[in-house]
Amino acid sequence: MGGRADSAAHVSAISKITSVAKHAAEIREHVEQIIHGPAFKGSLRSQSFLRHVVERSLTGDFEGLGERSIGVELFGKPASYDTGEDAVVRVTASDVRKRLLQHYGGAGSSSKLRVEIPSGSYLPEFHLPDKQDSPAQLEAPHSTPAEGAAQPAPVAQPAPAITPLTAPIFLLGRRSIVLLAVLLLVAGVAVGIAIGRASSRPPAQPEDLIGEMFSGAHGAVQVLVSDEGLVLTEVLMGHSCSLQDYEDLTCWNAPELQQDSLRRIRTALSSREMGNIGDIQNAVRINERLRARNWDVVVRHARQAHARDFRSGNFIILGGTFGNPWASLFQIPDSNFPLEKLPPPGKVNSYLNLQPKAGEPAVFSVDQGINGARTTTYAKVMLLDNTSHNGRVLLVAGQSVSATELATDFLFHLESAAKTRRMLGVSKGGALPNLEMMLRVTEMNQIGESVQLVACRRVVGHTD
Repeated sequence: MGGRADSAAHVSAISKITSVAKHAAEIREHVEQIIHGPAFKGSLRSQSFLRHVVERSLTGDFEGLGERSIGVELFGKPASYDTGEDAVVRVTASDVRKRLLQHYGGAGSSSKLRVEIPSGSYLPEFHLPDKQDSPAQLEAPHSTPAEGAAQPAPVAQPAPAITPLTAPIFLLGRRSIVLLAVLLLVAGVAVGIAIGRASSRPPAQPEDLIGEMFSGAHGAVQVLVSDEGLVLTEVLMGHSCSLQDYEDLTCWNAPELQQDSLRRIRTALSSREMGNIGDIQNAVRINERLRARNWDVVVRHARQAHARDFRSGNFIILGGTFGNPWASLFQIPDSNFPLEKLPPPGKVNSYLNLQPKAGEPAVFSVDQGINGARTTTYAKVMLLDNTSHNGRVLLVAGQSVSATELATDFLFHLESAAKTRRMLGVSKGGALPNLEMMLRVTEMNQIGESVQLVACRRVVGHTD
């Protein structure tokens, strides 16, 4: 909400807030219960964010709920900070939405009073018990979003809570992995993503990178989310599954999984389509923003795809080869940023920079923050032709869930296309070539804060 809401909407919002003012104490008490519950445990940033936006809403301070205002007041950012480069507000809001889903799917499942923060907005909605003198909800006023914030979108029904799995999952013990898998299955995390509703958002700005990447493309863009059931299976096996074995569904017949103690979990993993919350949030974001341009978008789980699908059409593949084996179809042998094959024990694979330019590192590795310091991670983005060279494939893979999330966010930054063109020496208006790029992501407590393009190369001579 960069500017003031129009008069009618502003008056309407004030009226609705006034109508729930009698319940303000009840709402504040409910928020404190949420904040001190297990879903928000250990995340002071998300606790502060939820408390901040609820309080601003209850007091009618809509101007204080813009992205820049929140960044300045809550996170101590300077008034002139670049909201396009620093996504701390957007990422924290995303984390709060995820934790709210976890709360109402667990400890708060019996609560009749609910708080939601719709995607694309920082104005919370309050769903009160069905009383004659209580409104059903407090809706956000229709206003212009802050710079860098997404436009408001229709509120989707809460999805089942899904446990995110990050790259260092190999550090878990065997019994912990089995327990984690059982919990995932019991929680019903089989992915049935019903995302295909049309968006009422106005078209996004044309200078973002994803628009340039698929400029002139024909047909739908298919978004493939990674397979967390496969990730759990590979951890139990102790090695990766080949693309052929994945497509044939023979991964789950591996000798390492034939023990009687693993029979039930193996059967469940082989028959369930699971996804992590980071990929699903990215898929939702992509779906909303591309549909705003009247593009057709289809979101699919990796297990629903076949090799023949990639002969035509346009694709966005989320996640690396470990969780999304279809990414292996598009591994280029002469990549300037290959993945390190043998990382040190207990470490996440680094990306190498075979021919670093001035100011670029030779290795893109995770730098774990110590004593509260920020962690630095990286994400690799590639744009290539499909296997028949009649469409384009975008691959996004980060060293952490936050890295993948912010890499996707970067694609929609208003200046992302211009920055990429400058690095590649491509003039405005010309078609983007096949490319690979590295993005640096800073995060605090596993929540991404900022993303920056640090290296970019053309991919020459790519063949299927």
